[in-house]
Amino acid sequence: MNRWALRNAVSTMTTTDNQLMQQRKDFWSKQEATIVGMIQTEGYENMASDDADEIMAYLPDLKGKKVIDLAAGIGRFTGRLAKVAAQVTAVDVAESFIKENRAKHQHLRHVSYICNDVVKFSGGQQVMLMRTLLLSLDLPEGSLDVVFSSWLLKYLNEDELDRFLPKVLKWLSPGGYFFFRESCYRSVARSNNTSSGGVL
Repeated sequence: MNRWALRNAVSTMTTTDNQLMQQRKDFWSKQEATIVGMIQTEGYENMASDDADEIMAYLPDLKGKKVIDLAAGIGRFTGRLAKVAAQVTAVDVAESFIKENRAKHQHLRHVSYICNDVVKFSGGQQVMLMRTLLLSLDLPEGSLDVVFSSWLLKYLNEDELDRFLPKVLKWLSPGGYFFFRESCYRSVARSNNTSSGGVL
């Protein structure tokens, strides 16, 4: 079952937040640490390089900048960002993805990693997902020049966006940039999508 089919199945379920978070964590922990495992689109590996080049062309000059790569996954942008930026922090909840990212970029000493895949909730249940990591991530005010995210915000519901976006603005230095890229390719982005954040 692909991510989109699973997303639709999950959005129709009646479940607690903790159960939903566990389902998401279970789903992502089973995905291969490859571009197809991360993106969930067969054939994407054939266009991944061109896609990344295009995205990088939209970014401001990163020379000497401090950048955070949110939902960095296996590092399809981490290395490209680090070619120019002074400091890059790659953030993801999938331990296998961060491990692959670190292996690919171990030669880059100015890249750090945050993989916070365990948070304790009521009842001692240990679950985590990117939504929770983003909302719990606490960085110093004005500490970043660029906040970068690709295919991430679609996973947040309106309440979570209302809580997350002010954090991003707080993290940015004066004149900083928040770059986000989202996809409208799948039904997840259609205006008639009535789900309330029940996405993977």
